[in-house]
Amino acid sequence: ADWPTPRTPEGEAPHVVAPAPHPARDEEPKL
Repeated sequence: ADWPTPRTPEGEAPHVVAPAPHPARDEEPKL
């Protein structure tokens, strides 16, 4: 929403949920 995403049919769900939960979920339980 804040970034330029003209090719996003779902909005910002796949853009923020893809590169965020991948590395964050792996380090969240370990920390």
